[in-house]
Amino acid sequence: MALASRCAALARFRERICGSSASTISYVDPSLTLGTLATAAWVLGAGVLWLGLRDRRLDRRSQWRVKGAVALALGLAAIALQVAAWFTIGFGPTEGGYASVYFGWTGFIVLFGLCAAYWLETTLASSIRYRRTLTGAPEPGEASGDTYRAAHDIEDPLSLVPPSLEAVTFYWIYFAVLVVIAWVILYLL
Repeated sequence: MALASRCAALARFRERICGSSASTISYVDPSLTLGTLATAAWVLGAGVLWLGLRDRRLDRRSQWRVKGAVALALGLAAIALQVAAWFTIGFGPTEGGYASVYFGWTGFIVLFGLCAAYWLETTLASSIRYRRTLTGAPEPGEASGDTYRAAHDIEDPLSLVPPSLEAVTFYWIYFAVLVVIAWVILYLL
């Protein structure tokens, strides 16, 4: 990521200072509003998810599920805002160094954001599915959804929710920090 940051910054500075593509291509300027809103949605989602993790640690399961759903909605909103930004800008990835870096970076942000949203959704779905099971494992076969099974696929699927939530929260916060760094490089420099 550090190398990518340097490459993006160099491409941006080169285009701004040298004006290498200014004579043949119109000025490349993405929507600051949509970029800021998308970045804010990732950061708010990270904060809400962290609060949900605190609720889960305190065994307030219904509260963490609500906060997890809000974080998921914020992540999906950030992805939608970025896609909207792609359709409203007046340049393409071949119109200079900055343009190609912009599309490359925001494309990876959407890709990794979709992965984070999917991870959170599966963790949230497991928690919602077993919301009535407070302790121990569910009945045999219930974890797979097949009631005719005589044994578990996973001995205790509920034991997987807390470590998965810890991991996805760490990833989401780390990802939000990287999105803020990308926002500074892509929109402010």
